[in-house]
Amino acid sequence: MVEEWRDVKGYEGLYQVSNLGNVKRVGKATGATVGRIISGWKQKGYILCALWNHRKSEKCQVHRLVAEAFLPNPQNLPQVNHKDENKSNNCVDNLEWCDAKYNSNFGTRTERSSIGKWKKVNQYTIDGRFVKTWLSGKDAVENGFSQSGISNCCRGIIKTSGGFVWRFA
Repeated sequence: MVEEWRDVKGYEGLYQVSNLGNVKRVGKATGATVGRIISGWKQKGYILCALWNHRKSEKCQVHRLVAEAFLPNPQNLPQVNHKDENKSNNCVDNLEWCDAKYNSNFGTRTERSSIGKWKKVNQYTIDGRFVKTWLSGKDAVENGFSQSGISNCCRGIIKTSGGFVWRFA
């Protein structure tokens, strides 16, 4: 893909952003070098940069700058989604305008966020013999057991559920 440059909205004549996700100075903002690509920093996986105008700086997310410059937004959608789920890939082909619900449910986000919350549970017979370790209570539920029963048993509220004793691993 050939790199194409467009003015940054609100900083016309001072900064430009490219379809590949680069930002550069094109005019004197603070006496800095003109034409130099600005190095940004990562915050929560997103690449940010500081844009200066009249001795004031603004912290900007590069993916939003790219979307505002290159992607039409006729529905006035408020958020920008990274199609490949890589927050540092700010190439215009990887971005799309969306609403909050679409963005939060996109791809594997829900699945990835729940992985860290899983607690393994051990299943025992009533007489105490080990049966199986489940990746989570959710896995046991998908195999016919009661979520509330497993949870209450693991927390010591009840002694058994579904004919078994359950304990956090």
